[in-house]
Amino acid sequence: MTGLAFLKRLAALESSDLFRSTALGLHAVQLYESVRSGAFENVVEAEPLREFAKTLAAETLDAHTDPDLWESIQAVAAVLPFWGSRGSWGIGREGVYAALLQYAKALSNGDEWELAIEILLIVAIDAEVDGEDYWAAQAHLLLGFGYRTLADWSSSALSYQHAYALARQAGAFSLALRAHIGEANNKVTKGDIPGAAKQLAATLRRAHATCPEIVPRVVLAQANVANASGQFERAIQLAYRALTLAETDRETQYPILVDIAQFLSDYGVPDVACDALKLVADTAPERLVRVHALINLLFISANQQDEAAFELTRDRLTNEALRPRQQILSHLFQAQGYLRFGHVPEARKAAERAASLASHHSFHQYSFQAEDEIRKIGQASDMPPYDGRVAVRTNTIYHGRSMSHRVTRIADQVRDLIAAERGGPHAAVAV
Repeated sequence: MTGLAFLKRLAALESSDLFRSTALGLHAVQLYESVRSGAFENVVEAEPLREFAKTLAAETLDAHTDPDLWESIQAVAAVLPFWGSRGSWGIGREGVYAALLQYAKALSNGDEWELAIEILLIVAIDAEVDGEDYWAAQAHLLLGFGYRTLADWSSSALSYQHAYALARQAGAFSLALRAHIGEANNKVTKGDIPGAAKQLAATLRRAHATCPEIVPRVVLAQANVANASGQFERAIQLAYRALTLAETDRETQYPILVDIAQFLSDYGVPDVACDALKLVADTAPERLVRVHALINLLFISANQQDEAAFELTRDRLTNEALRPRQQILSHLFQAQGYLRFGHVPEARKAAERAASLASHHSFHQYSFQAEDEIRKIGQASDMPPYDGRVAVRTNTIYHGRSMSHRVTRIADQVRDLIAAERGGPHAAVAV
């Protein structure tokens, strides 16, 4: 039943603002189904569609609604009257599919994956029936990631396979290769490191031959495989290679920098990692990437016991409209930081908030982590008081040994990049 996920969500909502945007989204989807069934075919019959679009365009965005979500609903309403326009039927149809995918992406950005998947299934099925393989492939590619997010591995694998086949039929080889990257990422998560490495090696060869613009994505996926298999230096090398390959694509460089920062922090170079994350948080054009950097910065500052950086990052996050998953991680990392800095009541409050949010949004893994933090906080009376000094974390991977020459060089090059972006002098990495 189309709209079932929306009806379930509406029944569970307590916020009137969220109810409003969800109800309008459901109405837009129902209008799409009517249009597809042959309603509103002539100019007179299509008047309700135009009125709906005008109503949405005139309404004021409330403070609690994501602008991207609102704009995507408006986009669906705006293109529906053109679905059956004579002489431009294909263009109108593609416009509707594009708007529905935009709406699904906006929903997924808010962690409303059940709703997003319902929209994506509509596009995947209808576009394939209409012979619009390109749009069907895009929908299946997003479905693959969505099902992976919900840990539905079999559905994710099938969606990626459909995306690959449809993209090949449409001649969209970049989409086909991205589907293979998604399959490889699934294998990493499930522990099939050799299978992921083999698939990415083949994907890289095809990318070099047909779609050079996809090469940085493949190399970054290989970096994550290396990190998952304990090849930490290789992970840093591959991630930096992906960064250099994407030098003409500024938007792609920012999320790669976040991954490099994670690898460098895990390796034992938190100062360079923090500088990279601060650069991304300050300058990345995409809000979600900036927030991702801030979340990682909060984690590093908490675990490095840098209370000043921790408080500054926490304050910046309070001014951001966070997705549910980001809210949970923010509270989890706040709990860790507060506990390390000796602020037990604040730590308990943050951990309990993380647990409540995780339970409400059915993020079971985070529920377990939050409960573990609550347990640790309950044992806080056995901990020595925090003396205010900033600790430098011992490199847990290399147990205090010096960095290799290759990692030192890459860390230095990352520092050079940051200095160039900031317009300041280069500062060498301490080894």
